[in-house]
Amino acid sequence: NKPVVNQKLSKKAQVKDYLHEIESLKTQLYSARSKDGFHVPSTTWEEMQETRRAHEKEIDDLKAQVSLRDEEYESLQKMYERKSVELDSCIAMLTSTKENLEEKTAALQETQTKLDAAENELSEKKLLLDAHKRTEQELTKEGKRLIDTLSVATSELHAVHQKLDRKKS
Repeated sequence: NKPVVNQKLSKKAQVKDYLHEIESLKTQLYSARSKDGFHVPSTTWEEMQETRRAHEKEIDDLKAQVSLRDEEYESLQKMYERKSVELDSCIAMLTSTKENLEEKTAALQETQTKLDAAENELSEKKLLLDAHKRTEQELTKEGKRLIDTLSVATSELHAVHQKLDRKKS
């Protein structure tokens, strides 16, 4: 029942509308004078009932939405609490792992220092061994040379003794 702007009505239709409006106004005037209550036309009553039913349906729908939101809120709250506990445990595990890593890093650095010292000592020993080896080789050569010289000297001395023994005899 939406009015249309500049709608052309026939005189019969306009008169009919006016008569209907006059009847409605008469019933409202009568109920206002009798002071027994008030009169609501049946069409208005039906419209009010339809509006009330629509509002009740809308209220029911909104209540259902609110209960769904409450359930969703509770499930999200539980999930938040679970995730908070998981986060706390992960943070604790991370802290423990960091401490363990720091300990292992310190131990590794200490071991690396010891390894470097051992490598230095080993290289020094290797240098000393090489020097000893060269010295031993030189001493061996010198010893062989001395042995050869002594052999020659001994054989010459032996020859001299033999000569002296021959001269004495």
